[in-house]
Amino acid sequence: MGRGHPRLYKTPEEKALANREKSKCWYNRQKHAKNSSQRPPRYRADKTKSEPIGGAAPDDPTPSSTEPVDVPGWLSLVAYTERQFNFLIDTATIYDYLESLYQEYIVEDWPETFSVPLISVQALYKTITQCEAAVLQLAGVGIELRDVERAAAPIRLVLQCLEEMECYASLSKAKTLEAHYGGQLRYQSLHQ
Repeated sequence: MGRGHPRLYKTPEEKALANREKSKCWYNRQKHAKNSSQRPPRYRADKTKSEPIGGAAPDDPTPSSTEPVDVPGWLSLVAYTERQFNFLIDTATIYDYLESLYQEYIVEDWPETFSVPLISVQALYKTITQCEAAVLQLAGVGIELRDVERAAAPIRLVLQCLEEMECYASLSKAKTLEAHYGGQLRYQSLHQ
């Protein structure tokens, strides 16, 4: 018995039949392209000059896809996520938003005061980190990635502040008050 792996095809006819099957599969995959100028998405998309947030129309209410394949598509999702975040904080400053949540917690003494917005911000943060990874993969380090990082920074900050406030609230209301009066809450450093 010879060395190596066993033969896949015992006869030339079997080999020819298998090659015909492979050709049919390839043809069926390729015939769905509308014209010869279309090509499947690659790891690196064409770099195009982009507007401040990559050509995403400011009046576009939703992105065309939640799984874009090119840089403008991902930047459109970034712009959409940024609008969702601004809607969540109600166009207030980050400090004002977090301070209003703190005041609501103190007055209402409702433990879920921080956990409800935390869930929303976590979802936005997950989306923005996916966008960040995809833009880095497609466009590399450049203007587009800087735009995504600029949009991600306030979301990341609010997420960290909410997580901290949630931790204090899970301990007790007294610990939260003590941390607030001591100026130990992270969001308090944002007030100038």
